[in-house]
Amino acid sequence: MTKRLRVAEDFTLPADVALHKNAIVAMSGAGKSNTGVALAEEMYAAEIPWVTIDPKGDWFGVRSSGDGRGPGLAVPVFGGLHGDIPLEPSSGKLIAKLITDQRLTCVLDVSEFDTRQAMWRFLADLGEGLLKLNRDPVHLFLDEADDYIPQRTGEKGELPRCKGVWSRVVRRGRFRGIGTCLITQRSAVIDKDVLTQTDNLFAMRVTSPQDRKPIADWVEAKGLDSGMIASLAGLEDGECWIWSPQKLKMLERVQLRRRWTFDAGETPKLGKERRPPAKLADIDLGAIETEMRETIERAKADDPAELRRRIAVLERDLAAAAERDAHPLVERVEIIPAEFVKRLELALQGLDELAGAFDERSGSLGKWLDDALSFAKTFTSDAGSAATARSAAPVREERRPPAPRSSLQTHEHPQAPGVAQLSGPQQRVLDALAWWGVAGRRVVSRLQLAAVAGYHKRTKSFTNALGSLNTAGLVVYPSAGYVSFGPGGVDAANHPASPPTVAVLQDMVREQVGAGRTRILDVLIRRYPDAVPRETLALELGVHERTKSFTNALGSLRSLGWIDYPSAGYVAASDALFLEARS
Repeated sequence: MTKRLRVAEDFTLPADVALHKNAIVAMSGAGKSNTGVALAEEMYAAEIPWVTIDPKGDWFGVRSSGDGRGPGLAVPVFGGLHGDIPLEPSSGKLIAKLITDQRLTCVLDVSEFDTRQAMWRFLADLGEGLLKLNRDPVHLFLDEADDYIPQRTGEKGELPRCKGVWSRVVRRGRFRGIGTCLITQRSAVIDKDVLTQTDNLFAMRVTSPQDRKPIADWVEAKGLDSGMIASLAGLEDGECWIWSPQKLKMLERVQLRRRWTFDAGETPKLGKERRPPAKLADIDLGAIETEMRETIERAKADDPAELRRRIAVLERDLAAAAERDAHPLVERVEIIPAEFVKRLELALQGLDELAGAFDERSGSLGKWLDDALSFAKTFTSDAGSAATARSAAPVREERRPPAPRSSLQTHEHPQAPGVAQLSGPQQRVLDALAWWGVAGRRVVSRLQLAAVAGYHKRTKSFTNALGSLNTAGLVVYPSAGYVSFGPGGVDAANHPASPPTVAVLQDMVREQVGAGRTRILDVLIRRYPDAVPRETLALELGVHERTKSFTNALGSLRSLGWIDYPSAGYVAASDALFLEARS
């Protein structure tokens, strides 16, 4: 991109900003919305497609000139009181497909949804669709981003899923051609892991100490003197610090230009009548409606979830028919009393609970219990069948053999000077940290570090080794739950002979959790980053979603950190299963 974005009378930014991760932070009335719209106007002139998520309902003003008497940008508005086309909470993936198919610039006004749950559902589906389908450059303006990417998700329902999706969009969107701009007046409320991922910061007037602190943490972590933070409270309307330590390598204090389109969100003033714009730019609604009809038909035909559901049902029916042909109904004689069957079922329940408890402490014992449970369930099924007059022969589940043991192939070297002899667990932890370093990660979560070292994250050998390495200064804890090398740690570690891969990491995890839980992980890894309804997951595995062994396995995987519940009734593979992800 060679064009420039003129954000001030005498100041421009390269058009590449559209593919960066940006953040505009300011208190109400300082000019953050004006800054976002001015950037949108410049991108429109540079023919860079963009989409705005508008929870306030005032971005429709871009369709009119500043005085409301002339046309503005020919941008369709979906939803809201001034929308050209209505939005439904269930239409998120459809709109994502329309945007990516047509490279559509548009405003998505979500201000008039009946509930916040409906808004979060729409946005989660939209984000998943964009991550899956988009391949061309597009910029997303995320206005009032703290509404759907908050630091805390106390509310249940769709919010945790929505936050998870949009965190992934911001962190990984550039691989799909997606640039983002977070716009918020509550930097203390927005998710810090997302805010700290931004490349370019537009910091305007902020007077609240709690909202200045996240900005200060972001700035100081990247090596700037705190004098910039001290000036934030005194900035004038529209005055802004633009800081880009890596992408643009600049720090500028700029008086940004006013938007030239209509400001529908301007604060009302006493004695001044506020009227909506009299003229809006024309758009071809007929063409958009035709495109939407075509997109709807393609979506119905290509919906992978619907196709997978149908295939799973057909495969299950075919397997049941084949089993009936191979094992016709036979007469059976009762040989085990019903009371014994009941006692065996209670014992099986105890084994289930014991497996969940021990899974976090011992990978080998967890796999042994998996095998014991499988045998016990087969025996219980036979016993229950024998207690009836007529029954079908039991169907035995084909178990996947355990993955071969993964080991770190390293180039060994003499003990580093000045470092005491390390124990086996200590060396394994350092070697695992070196493994992640070759993968490009300087900071690693405890969960991911333990997996490569061959431990569960709460195993005493792992926690003791980590603690002693920290005491010796060979590893440090840069933040809660994360580990990185300390002074001398790099020299004391054996480094991998070949670059690590996602497949190697996932095989290590499969080895830990056992064959039964591996079947669940394999489905979720294949569907990543999408969340899967529990019912669909159970259907693909050929079990009932309320079967105790299934629910216990899910609970165990979640407690180990390898799966997430992004929203009620949905399951997803954890980001920790992927090298580039931050858990």
